[in-house]
Amino acid sequence: MNKKSPIEQPLIWNRNNMTVKELRDNGYAVIIWTPEELGDCPINVLEDLSIERGWEVIEHYGEYDDE
Repeated sequence: MNKKSPIEQPLIWNRNNMTVKELRDNGYAVIIWTPEELGDCPINVLEDLSIERGWEVIEHYGEYDDE
């Protein structure tokens, strides 16, 4: 894993946080887990399950129609 120095970390987090805010402000759902939260969890498994469950919720609320 590419660790950032303590000096770089706040700048990177601030830039990422702004991107998250901008995405949310534009109507996007954004989910982020830190490396510490992920631990040994396979990222692709978490992403796939999050997408699958997300579609179930979206379809439940009936806001998405791909036709």
